[in-house]
Amino acid sequence: MVSGVMGAMGALGAACLFPDVGNLSGSDASSPLDGARDGSDAGDAGDAGDAGDTAAEASPPSPCLATHTFCDDFDHGPLGGTWDSVTVQAGTLDLSPIAVTPPNALHAVLTVASDDEGSYLSKSFPQSSHVHIELDVKLTPPTLTSGTAIILLGVELPAGPGVSFAAADIQRAGDGGILEEGCDLDDGGSTWQDLPFAETFETWKHVELDLDWSTRSIVATVDGVEVQSLTLQPDTPQGGTQLDVGVPYSESELGDWQVYEDDVTLDQP
Repeated sequence: MVSGVMGAMGALGAACLFPDVGNLSGSDASSPLDGARDGSDAGDAGDAGDAGDTAAEASPPSPCLATHTFCDDFDHGPLGGTWDSVTVQAGTLDLSPIAVTPPNALHAVLTVASDDEGSYLSKSFPQSSHVHIELDVKLTPPTLTSGTAIILLGVELPAGPGVSFAAADIQRAGDGGILEEGCDLDDGGSTWQDLPFAETFETWKHVELDLDWSTRSIVATVDGVEVQSLTLQPDTPQGGTQLDVGVPYSESELGDWQVYEDDVTLDQP
């Protein structure tokens, strides 16, 4: 696996990573769903009538019906309207009817081979000692996945003393998942650590990422089961966070990654 993927992102510089392409968006209210949400693609109900009613009844409620620090189910307003910036570097970013809670989900496509590039939404949040993020994700990989890595969920952290860039992320790398966390240091060193877990995200999965500075822990959960955890290093700064969803970073010799994400929530307990 490629260590320091988010570090490579940081080296590009925040100013060029997050150009503001206007008031483009989703919804702003919120709520976590209880249990796993591992179903077939929603939004394909077909003709009106009983089939449409049945599909609507089968869909889980939007988490944005409850209160969160931030929530976007991508069902209200133009894409990106409640986010700080929209970045499209490699491929496209739009809305898709393939969703957990219809009618829409975020849809990121990498149409060409890329390195240090992606297509994603970003939003910044004030300092907090505890950040909890949830979202639903499903992807279709290219034919060959050897030597590939894409970030599905990134959390960029402020640069503290001696630190030029710090982040945590969940990736699809090769044929499985990766939980990554670490820093690029001002002296040229780095503290990146990667831990693999067995998940391809090729069906809808409910993903949680919990960062708690009081216990110095970072925990990744998939469909209610903890899949990996790390100890936040002393060099990892505490402070405001920037949430990146879609494909914040990719390293792939092949295009044709299709990534769907729905029902993003962020809480600062």
